[in-house]
Amino acid sequence: MSFSVESFVDSPKLSTLVPLKKADLSALAQHYKLEITSTMKKSDIRRLLVEHLVEEEIVSDDEDSLTSANVVELKKLELKDKEKERESQLKLKKMELKERDLTIQLKIKELELAAATATASPTPRRSDFDVSKHVRFVPPFQETEVDKYFLHFEKVASSLSWPREVWTLLLQSALLGKAREAYSALSVDQSSEYDTVKSAVLRAYELVPEAYRQKFRNSRKNDSQTYVEFARSKETLFDRWCVSKEVQKEFGKLRQLVLMEEFKNCLPTDIKTYLKIDTLHPPIKQHPYRLHPSKLAALRKEVQYMLKRGIVERSQSEWSSSCVLVPKADGSYRFCTDFRKVNTVTKSDSFPLPRVEDCIDSVGHSRYITKFDLLKGYW
Repeated sequence: MSFSVESFVDSPKLSTLVPLKKADLSALAQHYKLEITSTMKKSDIRRLLVEHLVEEEIVSDDEDSLTSANVVELKKLELKDKEKERESQLKLKKMELKERDLTIQLKIKELELAAATATASPTPRRSDFDVSKHVRFVPPFQETEVDKYFLHFEKVASSLSWPREVWTLLLQSALLGKAREAYSALSVDQSSEYDTVKSAVLRAYELVPEAYRQKFRNSRKNDSQTYVEFARSKETLFDRWCVSKEVQKEFGKLRQLVLMEEFKNCLPTDIKTYLKIDTLHPPIKQHPYRLHPSKLAALRKEVQYMLKRGIVERSQSEWSSSCVLVPKADGSYRFCTDFRKVNTVTKSDSFPLPRVEDCIDSVGHSRYITKFDLLKGYW
C-alpha cells in the first residue's frame, strides 16, 4: 500500500512512521519543513519527525501511549540500519584491501617484466635469470642488524651468482618497516640501483655517533665467522662511525676522532656522561662579569668551599666561562656558570627525561613516599 502525505496529515499516527521507507519519511519531513539532507539515515529522519510531532502536539495523548508501545520496534529498526551500515563499511574495506593487493601484485609483475626485458645491462644471463625461483634464497631482513644483513645478502648473492642488476628486485621482497618505507620513497631509476637502495636503507636506520662507536668497540668475532668476514664487519662499523662523525676522509677530523677516543679510554670508569664539543672550534674565552662587592664576597666564599671539598680544582685551560650568582628563595645565592657560548658548539647526546605522568603512575600504589632535600643538586 502506497504512502500518502495528505492521509498522514489528516490522521497523524506515530505507528505509521515505523514501516515507512526513507523516501516517504523525507517527503513527510519536507512537508513539515524540517531540515534534512540526502546523507541522513532513515532512523535519524524518523526520530526527527517523532520529536517534531510530539513538540508541536500534533499527535494525541493516546498516540503518546502508542509511541511507548512502539519504542522497541523503533529501536530494532535503528539497530538494523546500523548493522546494514556496518556491513557496507566492512565490504568497502574488504574491496579496498583487495584492490591494494592487486596493485602490489601488478607492481611485482611489472618489476619482473622490467627485469626480464631490460636491455641496459650487457650481462647475457639476465634474460635467462628467473627471479621467482631465487626469491626463497633471500635471507630474512633483520632490522636490529642492518649492516650485517647487507653483508649477508651480498655474500648470498655472490655465492649464487645473481646478476647485480636484479639484486634490488630480490632485496625488496624481504624489506620490512622503515626499510620498506625508504625503498618506496625512491624513484624508479633509483630503486634499480643497489648502492642507492642500500644507502637509503642505512640512512633510515642511522644511529647517533656514540651508538656506532660502541658497536665498533664491542664487536667480537663469532665462531661462525671467518677472519675475513670479521675484518669486513669491523671495517663497515668503522666507516659508519666515521660517517656519523662527518669525518669525510679529512685527516684532521680523523686524527681528532682517534685522539678523543684515546682520551676517553684514560678517564675513570665512574664518569658516565661527557660533553662532545666541536674541538675544531677555537677555544671560547670570556671575561668575568662585574659583581657587586657583596656578591663578589659570596662568590669567593663559594669557590673556597668547593676547592676545600674537592668539588672543583684550579685550571689553566684555554676555555673560560663566566660565573654568575642566582638568588635563591631563602636569600642565599646559587653558584652557576654561563655556558651559553659553549653550548652553541656542543653536540650533546640525546637522553630524554622520563615523563612526569609515568613517574607519578609508578608511585601511585605506594604506601610511603619519602622526599629528600639535597644540599647540592648537581654534584
